[in-house]
Amino acid sequence: PHSAAPSSTTSTAPARTMPANALHNACAAKDWKEATRLAAVRSGAGAGGDAPTLCREPDAQGNEPLHLALVYGAPADVVRALLAARPGAARVTNHAGHLPLHLSVRNAAPREVVALVLAANRSPPVA
Repeated sequence: PHSAAPSSTTSTAPARTMPANALHNACAAKDWKEATRLAAVRSGAGAGGDAPTLCREPDAQGNEPLHLALVYGAPADVVRALLAARPGAARVTNHAGHLPLHLSVRNAAPREVVALVLAANRSPPVA
């Protein structure tokens, strides 16, 4: 019998599950203005948690907001905002073992986006 888990080898969006938080929801809805706003929020004001917490929280497939932003085609300014809020996100794998860099290439992200993720992936870990 086959597992009900979605295939992790396709370039399609993650299985539709309840987003883990408002930032996941904004990325899944391609609401880039809201995603940028939520990534910039500090100390929980208006976001139900601080930006680093929102950016660290994975969904059911282990995707952090950066993963979802790349799957859904976020523009460079959104990717830049997510990386500024959580610099280490580029080095986090989801449950399928994919780094954000893998998802950016798999989903044909613009060169500028791939370069941002690649540069963040090479950066030393930030505490």
